[in-house]
Amino acid sequence: MVKIIYSILQKFLTKSRLKQVKKQYNNVKQIVLGRNKSVDLENILRNRMNIQKGDTVFVHSSVEKLNIDFEPSVVFQLLLDIVGKEGTVLFPCWHFKTRAEEYLSKTHKTFDVRKTRSRMGYLTEFARLQKNSVRSLHPINSIVAIGSDAENIVNEHNKDIYPCGVKSPFYKMLNYNAKIIGLGVDVDNMSFLHCVEDVENDIFPLKTRSEEVYSEPVISASGKEIVVDVLIPSEQISKRNPKTFFSKYITSDICIRFKKRGAEFFCADSVKLYDKLSELHKRGITIYNS
Repeated sequence: MVKIIYSILQKFLTKSRLKQVKKQYNNVKQIVLGRNKSVDLENILRNRMNIQKGDTVFVHSSVEKLNIDFEPSVVFQLLLDIVGKEGTVLFPCWHFKTRAEEYLSKTHKTFDVRKTRSRMGYLTEFARLQKNSVRSLHPINSIVAIGSDAENIVNEHNKDIYPCGVKSPFYKMLNYNAKIIGLGVDVDNMSFLHCVEDVENDIFPLKTRSEEVYSEPVISASGKEIVVDVLIPSEQISKRNPKTFFSKYITSDICIRFKKRGAEFFCADSVKLYDKLSELHKRGITIYNS
């Protein structure tokens, strides 16, 4: 019902007014439902998502939608404390919100792995600023990682023309049986869904990447400029429906989705999910036609 009302309001309200209404709605929802406390989030991470010491965890997040009553930095520290020194935590860290072709052709500046800010939310930028973080040298889909296997997971991202290909962190984290989680977001934010498209591009039912190869300058952590060749998303895949796809085809042993005090959460087993996505696309079923 909320989505229906929101779609109607989009037709009649300006963007600024719609943003105000959305903020007012969230404020009311927080009053009615209450806020998630740090103990609630720790229980979700440890017990609902079963995150343990030594785990590799890829985190999608929206602090704004998480509905917490404590500082966002506590979320970051909770994740690190739970996985411990033996574990690794990763975040998407791309630095623009427009379509990739628009950014690369019109507005972009040289991507500097040391200085270019993340546009993927508070936790991603907070992670980027940590002294022990490692960020992949990728001009459109960089990943920031912290932990024992951070360097091994992100160090070859710039060597794969496919952003989610076999040398990318998305595919490499399968070697660590990574968990993919959402804090304040649902599966429509899950970038891992594009991994099977890139790795199995020769048999995927539709073309998901551009024909044109973009050669982009990137400045490394040492200050050296290198050129990275990359393919960007095809316009054919602008319409997709991951939520419907998951509801129809992805069982709870692969990915759980739930809410706590109005905030959305998910946790997926990366290996099981990849295998299921591969099985489904060979039957012609994808997030684009679900």
